[in-house]
Amino acid sequence: MKAKIQCLIDWLGENRSDSQAWQILFALASETLKRADSADPAQREFDVLGIAQACHDGRDWDYESAKRWFSRAAVQTYLEARRSELDAYFRERGHDQSFAVTQRPSTGRYRAQWYLSPRDLESGDAGDGSAVGPNLSQTGCGSVEPDLVYEFTPPSAIKLSFVGRWLMGQGSFVTRSFRGSLWAALMMGSLLALLALLASLYLFWSMSRLQRPVTTGDLIGIMILVGGAWVFWLFLVRPWVRLLEDRIVPAGEVLIGWHEAPAYLDMTKDGKFRYVRLVRYGGVCPVCAGTICLLYTSDAADDG
Repeated sequence: MKAKIQCLIDWLGENRSDSQAWQILFALASETLKRADSADPAQREFDVLGIAQACHDGRDWDYESAKRWFSRAAVQTYLEARRSELDAYFRERGHDQSFAVTQRPSTGRYRAQWYLSPRDLESGDAGDGSAVGPNLSQTGCGSVEPDLVYEFTPPSAIKLSFVGRWLMGQGSFVTRSFRGSLWAALMMGSLLALLALLASLYLFWSMSRLQRPVTTGDLIGIMILVGGAWVFWLFLVRPWVRLLEDRIVPAGEVLIGWHEAPAYLDMTKDGKFRYVRLVRYGGVCPVCAGTICLLYTSDAADDG
């Protein structure tokens, strides 16, 4: 077992990264190697607090903060995205198994434990280096292009803020309903407020024809109106326009919980009713194992 763990440490050393997942894997491998000769398998199991302290010894950790830090690292996703490369590395050094990160569920009285478990190598031709790993496909130009698969999170699985629960209910609503009317009123109110601000700007412009000096109050009023009009357009009016045109926009942070990942508002129809939903589309990069989110850009809007 020591040889396999050392092989994992060598692979991590050759693929050094600043990511949290790499730090966790390296800490797990190093601490497991110290206890490889122990007859008690529990000695090679660690909770998230112990792992966090091994990664950052000088930081004042508590269990909840360590748990959140460990969850955000997505260690298993990081490792699975590099599974083909890792298995080839172990195979070249004469091993028939590599490692996976496994969780031993807690029983309620004890914390969940994490450990490195042996995993059989994936079958494949490792001799010519021409095999294409999972999530990869050959393109017509002879290069390898990753296939990205997005995961869909339904409205019921996204934690809403207080404002989100008030505006979205359980995360979705029918457009022809009380909440739909409320959202339409908010949209019209935002548009009317923008028009009022623009009318005030026109009023200030017309006052420039009066033969009197410009005062500090005039300048402050103009800056407030210009800034207010821009804020109304950027955060209230433009998202509504994009939602109606493109059927999906990034949701404002005011709608989702404090620790929730970014979510999106989309419009869908089930044949009878049209809904506005708070959902999430996300994926894992097949190259770096980073989290991929949808981003609304002006180029994407122009390209359709």
